[in-house]
Amino acid sequence: MKISKRQLIRIIKEEKARLAEQRIVSDAEVMERLKAGLIATALDRIVNDGDNILEGQVMQFVMDTMEVSEDQVFAALENLAIQQNLM
Repeated sequence: MKISKRQLIRIIKEEKARLAEQRIVSDAEVMERLKAGLIATALDRIVNDGDNILEGQVMQFVMDTMEVSEDQVFAALENLAIQQNLM
């Protein structure tokens, strides 16, 4: 079976479009993976590397943006570390 140049070009365009469609990842998915990566990395540095500076910055950020005690923030930090299998 012969195909014309025009048909071949159309087939290639359609296939490129199909492949591009399969690779599309939404911005929301990227943001979720980014959040998960930041959480995992920060917790690893705090829990396993003993990064007290990062721990203090994270705790201060939370306490500056909402009315919670240091104990509440520390407990939440521990719970996250447990959820991430770091403790």
